Amino acid sequence: MDRDLSFETNSSTDTRFDRRKFLRYSGYAGAAAAFAKIPAVRPALEKERNSLSGNITVRFWGTGAERQAWFRRIAYFNSVYPHIKVTPQLLTLNGYSEFPELLAEIAAGDAPDVIRVLNYQPTQLVAQGNALLPLNSFVKNDPMLDVSDFAKVPFAASYVGNKLYTLPENGEPYVVYYNKTAFAKAGVATPAQLLAKGQWNENGLLATAQKLQKSGVVKYALAFESWNYDNIAFMGGGAILDSKLNPVINKGNTPATYQWFADLINKHKVAPTSEVPAGTYLTAFNEGQLGMYISGAWWGIDYIPPVVKTSFAWADVVMPEINGHIGCKLELDALSITADSPNSPAAWAFISTVTNTRAETIWTAAATPSRTSVLNSAAYKRLPYAGTVQEMVKHATFTPFTKAGAAIDTACTTALSPMWLGQETAAKATANAASALKQALSQA
Repeated sequence: MDRDLSFETNSSTDTRFDRRKFLRYSGYAGAAAAFAKIPAVRPALEKERNSLSGNITVRFWGTGAERQAWFRRIAYFNSVYPHIKVTPQLLTLNGYSEFPELLAEIAAGDAPDVIRVLNYQPTQLVAQGNALLPLNSFVKNDPMLDVSDFAKVPFAASYVGNKLYTLPENGEPYVVYYNKTAFAKAGVATPAQLLAKGQWNENGLLATAQKLQKSGVVKYALAFESWNYDNIAFMGGGAILDSKLNPVINKGNTPATYQWFADLINKHKVAPTSEVPAGTYLTAFNEGQLGMYISGAWWGIDYIPPVVKTSFAWADVVMPEINGHIGCKLELDALSITADSPNSPAAWAFISTVTNTRAETIWTAAATPSRTSVLNSAAYKRLPYAGTVQEMVKHATFTPFTKAGAAIDTACTTALSPMWLGQETAAKATANAASALKQALSQA
C-alpha cells in the first residue's frame, strides 16, 4: 500500500501544527538547525554504519506533530545508517485497535521487523508464542548504548520476566489542565494557587470545584474518564494488582478513592458521568465547558497555539494529593523487534538510534521523552508544560503487566461501571472487580 511519507500533515483530520510553527512558539528554534544536520558519528560507529544494510519494516502510528516527529527520527536514522532502507507501516488509529491485525501478521509469518508497542502488549506478545526478540545480548554488546539514562519507570516496564524486550521511546504521566479564564471570571482560587498554599488536595479540589460549579461559568468543574480506572487508583496511593499479580483493587486506599471520585459525579454534581466509551473530554475542554480536566501529558501539545485557538487561557498543574499521596498512571510507549525479523542487527540499530538523546530531542515535539537527560535538557524545559510533566514522571507508576492483556482492563471497567453511574458503592464495585480480575487472570 502506498503511503504519504512527507513531513507535512496531509489530512483534513490533522489539527496539530507544523514543526516550524512549533519551534517558533516554544523558543525551540535553536534546535531546528541541529535537526537538519547529519550528526557527528563517533569512530566506533563508522565500521558498523557502513557495513549494516538491507531493509527493515517499522510499524507505528501518529498524525500531525507525532507523524512529523516520527519521520524526522527516521531521517535522522538514515543519516547515521545510510545503507538501511526503512519501510514504514503507518497505522491509521492508535496501536490498540490494530493489535489483532498484528497478531495475525505474526501468526502468518509476515510480521514487521520493528513494532511500536504500548503498556501490556510486550507481555502478551511474549506469552503468545515468544513473538518478540529479547534485547539483552544487543544491549550487552552495544558499547554506545547508555541504558542508565532511561527514566526508571519506563525502563522497568521494558522487561518481561528477567528479559528486556523493548526500549522505551516515551512515558506519559497524567496532569490536571484547567481553564484559567473561567477561574478568573468566577473569582475562584486556581489549582496553582491552591498548590502554592499547600491546599491542592481532595479537600481543596472539592471546595474549588463546588465554587466553580456554582458560579455557572462552566458546565462542569471537573472531568475524568472511567477507562483510566488505574490512574484514579494510583492518585490515592492504591493499586490494581500487587507484585505477585494478586488483585488488590478492593483493598487499601483504592475503594475510598473510587468512592470519592464517584461522589464528585453523583453526590456533588461537579463532574459529568465518567462513562465515555468512545473518547475523551478534550472537545468539551476546548469549548470552555470544563474548568478542570484530568488527562495525559500528551494533550499539552494539542493546546499550544496554533493547534487549538481557544477563547480562554489555560494552564496545567500536578495531580492533587489524595489520601496524602501524589500519584498517577504512566502510559508506556516502546519499540520492540519481532522474533522472526530477518534483519535483527539493522532493527536493533534502528531502535537504539531513534531512542538516543538526539532522536529523543526530536521526539519532544510530540511526546514526553524517556531519557532523563532529555527530560532535564534546556530544549525540553522550554516547552510551556514541561515542568508539570517532569514532576509527575517522578510520581507515576503502572499496573504489573500480565498475559491477560486487555482482559484486565475489560474486567475492571465493566465491574466499576455501576459505581460511576451511582448504582453501586465503591466497596461493592471493587469487590466485583477483584473477582473479575481473578477470573481474567485464570483464563489467560
